[in-house]
Amino acid sequence: MTQAIILSVIVSLFASIVQTVTGFGYGIIVMAILPHLALTTMTWACLSGLVSVVTSVMITWRYRHKVDLKKACAPLITYFPLAFFVIRAAGSIEEGNLRKILGVSLILLSLYFIFFSKNFRIRPTLKNGMIAGSVAAVLSGLFSTGGPPIAAYLLAASDDKEEYIGNMQTYFFATAVYNSALRIYRGYVTPQVWAVSFAALLSSFIGVAIGHRVVDRIDGEKQKKYVYLLMLVSGVTLLF
Repeated sequence: MTQAIILSVIVSLFASIVQTVTGFGYGIIVMAILPHLALTTMTWACLSGLVSVVTSVMITWRYRHKVDLKKACAPLITYFPLAFFVIRAAGSIEEGNLRKILGVSLILLSLYFIFFSKNFRIRPTLKNGMIAGSVAAVLSGLFSTGGPPIAAYLLAASDDKEEYIGNMQTYFFATAVYNSALRIYRGYVTPQVWAVSFAALLSSFIGVAIGHRVVDRIDGEKQKKYVYLLMLVSGVTLLF
């Protein structure tokens, strides 16, 4: 348990910095690293959701004047009903199969963003927002990694970087509250989950503060490539 707490603190710190700078990545980094180091995939999925409730509020506050609720909430139309069924089924999926599904998901997502994101653009329509919300519901409900499809949609829909980050964090707040409530209701959030989540939350405060200081200085695209490479390597590791 001590090892899990230490790992959650370290990974959460880094993940919070990436989330603050790029608009997403907390769940991806947590789920790419921690499931094959300690505890279960569901434990870390619960942690990611609980911590994201707080970090999304902190980040959104900085960009609150740039948030466009219509754009940020479009994916939620399909996300909420679909995530309900995905989270309900997640507890009955065998752990080994869950890891393999996560590995394949991370590999596919990383390959898309590394090779195709610059050549393919998603039109910022309500329909595409709902499609992005559906894909995100599956990924988020199982692994708390629903950020990439929403990022692709909101990058196209938002007018600038500040609006994009504000919209992303508004979306994350709504989904994190919803997912966490469902997981608590389903009994997935145990005392062990609360312990590692509290430790991760403390380090996330520091991560967000650091992220705010470097957001205007760091090369966001280069940072994203590091995240995508981490996704790819971790996906392969989970498969084999």
